[in-house]
Amino acid sequence: MIIRHSYQTSRKIDISILLSINAICLHISKSILQLINANINTIKYDFQLRVEPYDLVICQSLAYMFFSVVSALYWSCVLHAGYRFIRILYPKRLWLRRLSTYIYVFIPAQLVIAFAGMSPILFVFHSIHIVPDEIYCSISMERLPSLIYLFVVLFCLPCCFIAMFYVYLVHKVRSLTSVRVLTRRHRRDYIVIHRIILILCVLSITSLPAVINLVFFNPNGRLEPVIYRIQWMASSVNSFIFIITLPLVNSQLYRLLTKRSNFKQRDMRLTSVRVTGFSDNRDGSMYGTLRTRIYCK
Repeated sequence: MIIRHSYQTSRKIDISILLSINAICLHISKSILQLINANINTIKYDFQLRVEPYDLVICQSLAYMFFSVVSALYWSCVLHAGYRFIRILYPKRLWLRRLSTYIYVFIPAQLVIAFAGMSPILFVFHSIHIVPDEIYCSISMERLPSLIYLFVVLFCLPCCFIAMFYVYLVHKVRSLTSVRVLTRRHRRDYIVIHRIILILCVLSITSLPAVINLVFFNPNGRLEPVIYRIQWMASSVNSFIFIITLPLVNSQLYRLLTKRSNFKQRDMRLTSVRVTGFSDNRDGSMYGTLRTRIYCK
């Protein structure tokens, strides 16, 4: 709504800033869903507090929405890489680089793809259940087909798209060395996609403990509920890493943050100068009055 209102009031918004706002909103939504679905109930259960009776349909719906938003986060990385890819491949097709195209087409399509991709987990595999010895719902770790589907749709497909963009940009940057202006832009976009791939690799590393426990415990039928706790902790760490590294992906966002910090420092300096100047002027006027009195005498 904020983005649409800014667009309707003809405020200038860069597309990269728009994509960063999109990712931040998705992270906020994911954190809220995780807090409602798992964190609050887990804290109440651990401290033996009163837990309100819950509906199974609502519990499954919250888990489905959570994993759909996580999928949308990965597709937001694809959208950011695709924006850089479009600037190189289709520089003359301006409708692919308009703000309205991203607001009304690409970002809604990202959400539709994410929610549609996660729907078989709920309606086909029926693998979203209440976790044993817990009071929240999640995808069952004991069903291998649903886990394979989740891994492919949630992680592999977005990474494959980003890898294709990256390989093409590498080829494009190497083939356009004669045009310096275009090559600089291509290399800048290439660096951004390279950073996106590195961030996705770091995010996948944080999920390795849950994967290792799943590989060792699941074949023996000794799956522990602590694996789900590790999963939620890895999700929180992923959000923190993504928010911290977001200015590295978006140079415009980094410049915006640094400008605001510089503006705050400049305002503080101006305030201190005004206060100091006021005191100096007051002392100077008193000193001038004293000199006038001595001279008259």
